[in-house]
Amino acid sequence: MNRTTTRAALRRRAALALAASGVALVVSGCGAFSRAEPPVCPRVVVLRDTAQAVQIEPGAKDVTGVRFLGRIADAQWTCDADTDDGKRYLDVALTVVIDAERGPAAPDATATAFDYYVAVADREQTILNKQVFRSDLPFPANRLKAGSKEELSIRVPLPGTSTGADYALLIGFQLDREQLEFQRGHSR
Repeated sequence: MNRTTTRAALRRRAALALAASGVALVVSGCGAFSRAEPPVCPRVVVLRDTAQAVQIEPGAKDVTGVRFLGRIADAQWTCDADTDDGKRYLDVALTVVIDAERGPAAPDATATAFDYYVAVADREQTILNKQVFRSDLPFPANRLKAGSKEELSIRVPLPGTSTGADYALLIGFQLDREQLEFQRGHSR
């Protein structure tokens, strides 16, 4: 063989060796880069009828009796799959953003609190679990508005072959009858 043929042969061998090592790296690296599919999270729904809450003076008939108005402004969530005692779960990290505004019946109030709920419902909209939480909102003397970010952890059991797509987290304010009637009579 002449020199040119030898160099070409060496280049081909080097290229083949490089290609073979590249394939080996890709094949061996597949396990290093593969991950389980992320879980499907439940839907999160802020229910329209309870997305706001009005705190009123007892017996109030119009908006002059409003002490505070609260709104669920946003909800953000992520979830992770978990197994505990052989049972499957989704652990949902939920952040509920609550905004509040001081009304005409509370000009000097410095704080309020709103109760809100998170309920787990199945595809048939049957409530499987409901928890009520409290959001405390301080109002500095010179402010008409306040807000809070409530960070919660909700565990959703996954029986059988169910996934997060089979469930929804329902969020709203926990209203008493008087609040609900007032809101329905004064909705915008």
